Amino acid sequence: MGVNISGKGMIQGVSAVEAFFELLSQSSLNVLHPEEKKHVAPVELCPILKTLYKILISREQSTQAILKALRDENLNDPRERIAIAQSHAFYRPSLLGQQ
Repeated sequence: MGVNISGKGMIQGVSAVEAFFELLSQSSLNVLHPEEKKHVAPVELCPILKTLYKILISREQSTQAILKALRDENLNDPRERIAIAQSHAFYRPSLLGQQ
């Protein structure tokens, strides 16, 4: 399933990876990194999205890279990272509706 975003068209699959990567790379959306205490683009807090972009779009990494991205340096379960993300300021579902 995809999402039809005004001015962008249907976003699904590989195009969704590229669209979200570009959206979350915008410097105007900078957020405070919870550990480094410095402002970064939201995409810097999304290792799976960054890895998918490197596999599917820029072709910088092999498909095996996604297995590493699914676990962070502390081997935390990805579900825990989602819960952390939703509790911080960089989780803003309203960004999708902006043009």
